[in-house]
Amino acid sequence: MALETHLAQESYDVSLCLDEIALLWQGLRRRRASYAYPLRDRLIGLTHILYVDDRLSFETLERCCGLSLSFISQGFRSLGLEARHCSEKTPEAGDPYRAYSVNPYALDDLSRPDVAYVLGFLWADARVLTRADGAPEGLRIVLHPRDRAMLEWLRDFFGSDAPIRPVSSRLSNGRTYGGLVLSVYSHRLAARLIALGYTHRRQGTGNVAPPAVPPSVEVDFWRGVCDGDGHIKRDKRYVFPLGGWELGICGSEALVTAFQAFAARTLRMATRVIRNGKSSVNFRVYVTGVRTPILAETLYPAGCTALARKYAIARDLTAARHAALAGGVRETQTPSRLLYTNVAAAPPAVYTILARYMPSTTAPDDDGDEPI
Repeated sequence: MALETHLAQESYDVSLCLDEIALLWQGLRRRRASYAYPLRDRLIGLTHILYVDDRLSFETLERCCGLSLSFISQGFRSLGLEARHCSEKTPEAGDPYRAYSVNPYALDDLSRPDVAYVLGFLWADARVLTRADGAPEGLRIVLHPRDRAMLEWLRDFFGSDAPIRPVSSRLSNGRTYGGLVLSVYSHRLAARLIALGYTHRRQGTGNVAPPAVPPSVEVDFWRGVCDGDGHIKRDKRYVFPLGGWELGICGSEALVTAFQAFAARTLRMATRVIRNGKSSVNFRVYVTGVRTPILAETLYPAGCTALARKYAIARDLTAARHAALAGGVRETQTPSRLLYTNVAAAPPAVYTILARYMPSTTAPDDDGDEPI
């Protein structure tokens, strides 16, 4: 009764209450008489008041009162008293243990070009990890082994020292593809993505519009999307090196429609949105021909952060286009499309720059959609 009186006061002495619980428990712990059990329940209920109001941990109650962790836990459960989640910090808790470091605030400033780029990349090519109860836990990125440098850059961006591990995936066609995976565990990073609109997507589903980023970093965001789920490729049937090129992205209808609007708004460039193969949930948007080098130069300016292989193609297209225009090649708008004219004036530099993409070489096109 004295303990109940103390706890009923508006401002009580926590240390005094803990001492009283310890004394009461010493007198009750070995009692087997019928009257002792309801008294133990009363003691557990009073202990729970301190546990909740003063945010005391199980460890503190064990140390100060002599109550074992199992006794407290089972007592709370039997009386229907709620316990905190094991991940919730209490005032006396130490720093959380992490196997690998991480910067949980890495995605906070959307005005930064590198943050906008990473957000676009994640939007196209990442997965939010969740626990069994649905709580966000972190993020996972799987890339082709040739793109290891990008995973290393992303790891540095997130301030992490997590390992990059090999992984294999078996597709419905029975073929197995090797890849590299980076897993970054951070509740805050995953929650940040979800707050921006990211939803769990499985097999291309999840028709969610991309997040709004400041106009100054729109190009960085869409370059990230293109690096994650885009392509820059060439139809090798064309003879003129600048002919036959295509640049586009694939994803949900909301994503590709937003890219279509970006191209129309910033470049006055019409693009096509079509279904990606036979999929009912995956679409693609692209530009072809003369417009491809123009869009490539816009998305991949010199020195920008980008996937190395796509950056190399985009910069080659940019250099070849400028060399062609300087040599006398013209971009002529006809009633139906934009064409190269006077291609006979193209200087040798155009052919030299794009030689590795021509049919006489064995260098592969970058289709951007190679399975992992």
